[in-house]
Amino acid sequence: MENYEKVEDFYTAYMEKHDAMVTIFNVNRDGLIGAVTFIYRNNELQTYYVGIGWQEGGIPEIRSTLVSDIAEIKLTEKGYFIYAYEEVIAHSSLRQYWRIKPLSDKCRELTAKYVYGLSYVNYNVLVTNWDSNNVEDILMPCMFEDIYRIYTGEILRTENRRIPADTYEKIMTTYFPVSIEQLRERCGYDEDSNSYEHEMIFASPYPPFGEVVDYTENPDGTITLVVDGVWADYNSDLAFTNIIVVQPFDDGTFRYLSNTIEQKELEVPKGGR
Repeated sequence: MENYEKVEDFYTAYMEKHDAMVTIFNVNRDGLIGAVTFIYRNNELQTYYVGIGWQEGGIPEIRSTLVSDIAEIKLTEKGYFIYAYEEVIAHSSLRQYWRIKPLSDKCRELTAKYVYGLSYVNYNVLVTNWDSNNVEDILMPCMFEDIYRIYTGEILRTENRRIPADTYEKIMTTYFPVSIEQLRERCGYDEDSNSYEHEMIFASPYPPFGEVVDYTENPDGTITLVVDGVWADYNSDLAFTNIIVVQPFDDGTFRYLSNTIEQKELEVPKGGR
């Protein structure tokens, strides 16, 4: 966020019970501009939203407006501005948020490459303490869908919900310290078709996500990532902390070598079945 200090000033005034106002402009990928004004006045907190779209020829037009009462706001030390509506909008999360203080460019790069797309709730990669000695504990058929997307940048498409063994095993043995034998024992291998079942992931609404907040480049070429779990629905940007070790390869791929997780503000999710 540019000029995030304006939000800090607003929050300080709110905490001191002084009237205040700040507007945050959110530019969406489809070109829609959302202007959200937070107003604190007479001990009441509201937002006023204006959605601005475009007519043909680049002429702006107001598409929507909405006034909402705010039940609570919180500005965390890390820089997350988290707030909740008095009346939760249908199909919305419990709380809304912005990260007003940006991560460093390097942490954002590491997050995008190594953490973005991994789930805390669908399988056990992030919620189990593991390394090469007990990697079998995280092997679950449904995890392949996310690992495939990390590897290819594409959504997994299958025929008859089967994944050819050579594809499955090439990707999984690249990204984890596992053997083909371990995969075939744990991940639904079918010898007759020489394939694995595509066990689909069903989305969990508004789960936590991880962001790299620190890292160490080790002498052996591996990288140790410090990853904070952010769970804004439960008002936390430090729900738990992961220490993840990765090994980058020259071709741009990499391998997850180990994970440990420590509970901080919230209990660690149970992960997949």
